[in-house]
Amino acid sequence: MSGNLDFDSAINVIKERFSDPELKKMLGALTKTIQLEFPDRNKTYLIRIENGEVKEFSERSEESPDVQVTMNSDIFVKIINKSLNPVKAYMMGKIKVKGAVSDLLKLRKILF
Repeated sequence: MSGNLDFDSAINVIKERFSDPELKKMLGALTKTIQLEFPDRNKTYLIRIENGEVKEFSERSEESPDVQVTMNSDIFVKIINKSLNPVKAYMMGKIKVKGAVSDLLKLRKILF
C-alpha cells in the first residue's frame, strides 16, 4: 500500500492487515502485546496477540507491553505510504523501541 494516506487511514491499514486470515500462519504461536505510541497526537494503540491470533487492537495503553514502539505520527504515515523505510527510521532515531527488537522484526511486514 502506498499513496498519501493520513494518520487515521494508516492506522486502518494496520487493522486490515491484522484481519488477514493468512496472518495466523505468519505469526505461528506468537503471544505478545505491542504498544504503538504517537506522542505528537497523544494517542496509544495496543495490539494483543495470543497464539498467533490478534485478540485486541484498540486505542488504549498497558503498563508493561512486551514491545513498545514510539514515533511521531508523520513518521508512521511515511512508513505506511512507503516513503520511509522503517529500519532506516529506527537507525535515524525516529522510532524508539522498548522490548525485544527481534519481536518487532517478526511483525515488521504486518506493522510496516
